Amino acid sequence: MRKLVTEDRKAYLDDILKRITETLQLNDSRRQLVEERYKAVSTFIEESPGVFYDAKIYAQGSYRLGTTVKPRQGEEYDLDFVVQINKDWRKIPFQKIHKDFKELMESNGNWDKLVKEKSRCIRLDYADEFHMDIIPTCTENHLRDENRIMAPDKKERSWVISNPAGYAQWFEKKYISQTSIYLHNFYEGMEIRAAQELPKDDPNHLKQPLQHAVQLIKRYRDVYFDGKEKLAPSSIVLTTLVGQMYQGESSIYETINKIVERFDLAVMKDKRFFRQFHISNPVLSEEIFTKEWDDNPRLFQEFLLFMKSLREFWMQLNTFQGENLFELFKSNFGTGAFENAMKKQGEFVQRMRDKGLTGVQVGSGMASTVYGQDKQKDKPNKFHGGC
Repeated sequence: MRKLVTEDRKAYLDDILKRITETLQLNDSRRQLVEERYKAVSTFIEESPGVFYDAKIYAQGSYRLGTTVKPRQGEEYDLDFVVQINKDWRKIPFQKIHKDFKELMESNGNWDKLVKEKSRCIRLDYADEFHMDIIPTCTENHLRDENRIMAPDKKERSWVISNPAGYAQWFEKKYISQTSIYLHNFYEGMEIRAAQELPKDDPNHLKQPLQHAVQLIKRYRDVYFDGKEKLAPSSIVLTTLVGQMYQGESSIYETINKIVERFDLAVMKDKRFFRQFHISNPVLSEEIFTKEWDDNPRLFQEFLLFMKSLREFWMQLNTFQGENLFELFKSNFGTGAFENAMKKQGEFVQRMRDKGLTGVQVGSGMASTVYGQDKQKDKPNKFHGGC
């Protein structure tokens, strides 16, 4: 007979962690609202006469990667997407494409009053805790790599290079290349995303440890930096760090456990060679996501403290028991997320008991039923990219 999940510490933790990520998913109504607005805006852009007619439009960031996290009360959630045109950026002043795109968005009476100008993007700021950041770009060199783009940056006062599509492909391949995670055969269409439609959010049970690790660390970031958000690392920094440190671990707990270990080693290595640790786009080394650490060293020191805190929290997960363990989850992921996760776990265990089953399969990372002869009475279960 296989052991109950409560007899295997890490499998038990993985079950709770996975259920917490389920509570972090955007609900269906929010997801539908985002999709409707994206479709309306993208259709308007690609059908508008002028320089942006028939542009290539695609999502970037957490929607593309499947790592969205439901915002906490009072926080906004957002959608980032790219509008890419095949024009020679060398012949267009960066200010002009930014200005032309702003005027295009203001020409539509449905959202003209929602338009806000940011350094790299035009934001549509809706009233219901949601905003849409749209980046107008040009293909850097359509004869070489169409994923490399040039974006106008008012803060830098120039065109800046980026590669969000290549980044997304890199991230997806980090877990698609693994053969033994939650599923052996991935569902059709996981590797190739549609260019025009907003990618559908994968069901939580199809998401992989890498994606769940990003979601959990982002929520831990939100709680840790509550009240001092300006010091918090952006989501792209956390996502890249997790992706770079991931080596195919098959559970959520082990994924984050190894990430914090490898991060410490990487920082120590750079320190020995008197180098500043940085996080860059893995498919575009010249795009450094942490350049601000050079100008503001405190941000790097805060990041080190944040990662130290995460490491200590993760060690405590493996030693705390009972109420102390549950309070640990609540204080680091939020009371609501943990209590909802435990409620779902309790409902699942009760269904298993009703069917005469003894528990959940150890090491699966998911709740999957197993049969057994002996029954054990369980103790009662007592931030962001930006532009």
